[in-house]
This record gives sequence, C-alpha cells and structure tokens, in this order.
Amino acid sequence: MGLKFLKDQRTAVILTVLSVLAITVGNVNYHLDRRAAAAAAAWEERQGARAQLKGRCSYASQLYGLCRSHDELSAQCEALRRDYNLLYESMEQGDRAAMAEANAALTVSARAAGDAFLALPGVEQGDRDYAERYLSYMDNAARLLQDSRYNALCADYARLCEEPWLRALSALIFVDAPLSVGA
Repeated sequence: MGLKFLKDQRTAVILTVLSVLAITVGNVNYHLDRRAAAAAAAWEERQGARAQLKGRCSYASQLYGLCRSHDELSAQCEALRRDYNLLYESMEQGDRAAMAEANAALTVSARAAGDAFLALPGVEQGDRDYAERYLSYMDNAARLLQDSRYNALCADYARLCEEPWLRALSALIFVDAPLSVGA
C-alpha cells in the first residue's frame, strides 16, 4: 500500500544506495569522532601535551626572569616574553595550529635568550645553573611533547584519513581532526 513506490526497481536501487551511503557516512563520522575524542583525552592527561606546553611556558617565564635584569638582553627578553605569551594565549583559545607555531617560535627564542644569558660575563654561577636548568626542562618538555600519546593519536588519525575511501568521503566527514602540536 504505502510501499508501492518500491516496486519500481530504479527507485528501490536509488533508495538502497542512499541508505547504504547514509549508514556508511554515519559510521565513519562516529568512528572518527571516537578517535578524535581519544586524542582529546590524551591532550588532557596529567603528563599529556597540554601539561608539557604549560610547563614550557612556565620555564620560559623563569628564564625571562633571569634575563630581564640585563639590559643587553632586552631584544632576546622581548622575543622570549612575546613567544611564551603567544603560546599561552593560543592554548587558552584552543587554537592548535597557533599553538604549534608559537611553540616552535618559543623553542628558538628560549634558546637564543638562554645562550645570550650564558655568554654574559660576570653572571653568577647559581644564575647560570638556573638558566641551564630551565633550558633543559624546556628541552625535556619538548621531547615529551613530541613523543606524547596525543601526537601519536593525531598521526594515526591523519594516516587513517589518507585512506582512499575516506578521502572520497571527506566532504561528508564532520569531525574536527586533532592537530599535532610538536616542539
């Protein structure tokens, strides 16, 4: 009665194909969303990527505190302060692309400020030790960040999305892909 339109073979085939496509797209989005959620959980872990980035900001701030009392380091101090503030702000906004950029810039400016500070004559050994410690902590946080479970999950997600059948469905995927944030 109400299903007379299914007796037309062309209509039945079209409806079947559309149904299969809708179910496939729904399943793909569901599974990709679960993978993205796993990456988001790894981001928030105690020693996860977010914690490492916060640590890098903190160590950079401490290094800035050492360097700012030397007028000859004003350019390095300004770059260091700008970069750790940009990283912190991008973390607050949740902008992973901006975080990756700011984190890379922080690596460069922290190394430049630290090297310039350590090259200064007359700096007390205790301050040198602190500067070396902060640089070492930043390097360690960068290594942990690079090797983090979060970045591994992001890489797995990206590899999965490169599958030919998923690229064909890319216009129908509505999941925000997790982005790696390396050092």
